[in-house]
Amino acid sequence: MATTDYSLAHTLPANVEAERSILGAILLDNFAYNQAAEHLKPEDFSLDSHRRIFSRMVDLSESSRAIDIITLPEELDRRSELETIGGVAYISSLLDGVPDRPSIEHYIKIVRDKSLLRGLIHAANAAIVRASEQSDPAEEILNDAEASILQLSEKRIGRGFLGVQEIVKESFGSVDALLQRGQRITGLATHYTDLDEITSGLQRSDLIIIAARPSMGKTAFASGPRYGRTRSCAHFHRRHCRPSSERNARQGAPTEAIARRSRSANRGLLAAHVR
Repeated sequence: MATTDYSLAHTLPANVEAERSILGAILLDNFAYNQAAEHLKPEDFSLDSHRRIFSRMVDLSESSRAIDIITLPEELDRRSELETIGGVAYISSLLDGVPDRPSIEHYIKIVRDKSLLRGLIHAANAAIVRASEQSDPAEEILNDAEASILQLSEKRIGRGFLGVQEIVKESFGSVDALLQRGQRITGLATHYTDLDEITSGLQRSDLIIIAARPSMGKTAFASGPRYGRTRSCAHFHRRHCRPSSERNARQGAPTEAIARRSRSANRGLLAAHVR
């Protein structure tokens, strides 16, 4: 008896046809599997039958076997799942309407979006149930809810593997365009010549950490290097910076900023002798 639980599509966000199209495309062209596997996991499929089918596809791929109308039913039958998903007839029906050269990128996005919506609903419902029962501290429930949402957010931004050419195009447009621009600084210029020469500017992918002993000028360097001559790179390029310090930032950072603007020594400012 086929147990393709279509009723799920009416209670939670799902697009069964998009899922079928992905599975059918993989059966028709195994290269489509690589594209699907980069972005989808078995649990992203709404139907239990589709989760089982995709899981067996993963097993076949990991064992370097072809994924087709012969090997897939055999693998499902070996795990006693063939009748559970609807038999060979259901697997064959996945090929119905699939073009000769299927493009599944749009279907993958649909399935991922529906999976995220279901995950959000489950996380919200779990928090509601625990809050209604009042069996756990409110802070613990809130922390768990935040962790669940954060996990979904991380899943949303995951993009899988990217080729070098795609990374270069996203960063610079293309290598040819980069050469044609003829710019020595490809990132955010600090206006410190030697530093810019080494780094080619601060790049978007960089996490810049300025570390030194206390009172060595870290905050002054980051927030306003050579203020009288050149304003900070963050101000000049209209970028946002977030200073962080182990000492009392509420007092230290504002004091340094005021002293720098008024051209008075920080020590004199702290002594209330502003010249």
